[in-house]
Amino acid sequence: MTAAAPPDDLSRLVWPMLFGAAGARDAGVALASRMRPGGVLLMGGEASDLPDWVAGLHEAARAPLLVAADLERGAGQQFAGATSLPPPMAVGAARGPAEDLELARLHGEVTAREARNLGVTVVFAPVADVQCEPANPIVGTRSFGEDPARVAARVAAWVVGAQAEGVLACAKHFPGHGATRADSHVELPRVDEAARTLRERELVPFRRAVLSGVGAVMTAHVAYPALDPTGRAATFSRPIIDGLLRRELGFRGLVVTDALLMGGASTPGGEVDSAVRALAAGCDVLLAPADPEGLLAGLRERLAAGEVPAARVREAAARVGEAWQVGGIAPRRPDPADSAGAARRMAEAGLVLVREGPAWPPLAAGRRAALIALADDAEEDAAPLGADLVLTPASGPAEHEAARRAAREAGFALVGVVCTVRAWKGRAGLAEPLAGWLAALEVPATVVAFGSPYVIDQVHERAGFLAAWGIDGPSVEAALAACRGELAPRGRLPVALASGRYPVGHGLG
Repeated sequence: MTAAAPPDDLSRLVWPMLFGAAGARDAGVALASRMRPGGVLLMGGEASDLPDWVAGLHEAARAPLLVAADLERGAGQQFAGATSLPPPMAVGAARGPAEDLELARLHGEVTAREARNLGVTVVFAPVADVQCEPANPIVGTRSFGEDPARVAARVAAWVVGAQAEGVLACAKHFPGHGATRADSHVELPRVDEAARTLRERELVPFRRAVLSGVGAVMTAHVAYPALDPTGRAATFSRPIIDGLLRRELGFRGLVVTDALLMGGASTPGGEVDSAVRALAAGCDVLLAPADPEGLLAGLRERLAAGEVPAARVREAAARVGEAWQVGGIAPRRPDPADSAGAARRMAEAGLVLVREGPAWPPLAAGRRAALIALADDAEEDAAPLGADLVLTPASGPAEHEAARRAAREAGFALVGVVCTVRAWKGRAGLAEPLAGWLAALEVPATVVAFGSPYVIDQVHERAGFLAAWGIDGPSVEAALAACRGELAPRGRLPVALASGRYPVGHGLG
């Protein structure tokens, strides 16, 4: 029996996206066997099933395989049963010598330790974008905040914490997605800022990430005319990838495209053309194409025709190999860390009391309140809140009136607003029916934002406002404890709210 032939260099560069749902895992293993990629991106599934699935993928690939996942909010973001952590903006809101950068490092450490025990060796985090545009529909609480220096310090701490646990961290989305008003999953955003502004704001966290030894950087499907006058997305821009990232910032690690199936990565020549352009710009990994096998076949034809430089392919494949030498296969090992306790610390430290409103704490002993949730995406998003009534964008007049009546009868409303950024959603704020209901609320109220803090612009000024950042369990528990008077919010805003009325650093705790 002859040994299997080694995979060619091109196969090392195309990383397919595989889904962990029970009916999809076998298909992923079969794809890995046919393609023999250098890496895969895992999406979803049960944490308890993951080690066996990953072992099957390694066996199918029959060659060194990097296993990646998007874990900006801990391993629980993708894998049910793992620990869900508050979003980075909660960590950006923490203050104090014992919690400041320590929590950012701990966020990376807990994420990486759980990831590695599940078999994941490349973590597509931290988000190094500076969140400076309130209408940004895709970054929001995924960022540590809007102050470049503070974001940079937290990005560096996260990278150090994660990579100490034996995974490759990946700072994203270079050179910065925080100033965009469009979602790159849908279209190509454009940032019309001067090069000096971009260097003094967007590039600061990436520079710190590189200095901290980050193993990988992910590109943005965003155009920056001041950095590349052709208007190409950064993913396809040699001046940005090779010139700025490689030469100016001195990055020597793995450059990964954002998912090629996204609208911002589309080109007139189709996915193969997009991949050729990304390779020419200096990208090493072609992540999550819509048709990975078709892309690989097309690239082989282009390589044979001399349209893809063989030297560039060899260089990229060598970087994938170097990354595997660092990450390798993740063995399971004891996990002594109290991941749940770490998540609670982050959630509690990040609570920001923006304004007290008519009564703080709203659930103090003896106070009656109607518990109402506004779920901007789907009713199940608000399930952890245990609200009496839940309104969604699909709720009709009768449901709106029922919620108003409940608030009037109680004389006070505690309103949990679940409004998060999401791919293909296309907006940052509450849907109009929900925003209208909230603005017209007649009774005294406290609003708790489990997601975007910018919804404060859609809340009347008489209402109290607490920023809790995420709908994960620890964030919900911390917010409810604060509303009962059992916990004093002590965080400070990492972004300015209400057109600067509540600046960075504001907080009543």
